Amino acid sequence: MLHKYLLGHGKKIGEEGFDLGTEILEQGRRLKVSKAEKITDKVIEEKESNNTNESI
Repeated sequence: MLHKYLLGHGKKIGEEGFDLGTEILEQGRRLKVSKAEKITDKVIEEKESNNTNESI
């Protein structure tokens, strides 16, 4: 099951393709970027909503 999420899972230390640490760091980076995008979208939506309410 882990092999679906961690590309280096199942490889032995020193074996070609064993790069579990880098894979974990890359997944963490992607999660941070994804979260930042969601927060940015939410802030933009709130500002647009406030602008709409103010113009009424």
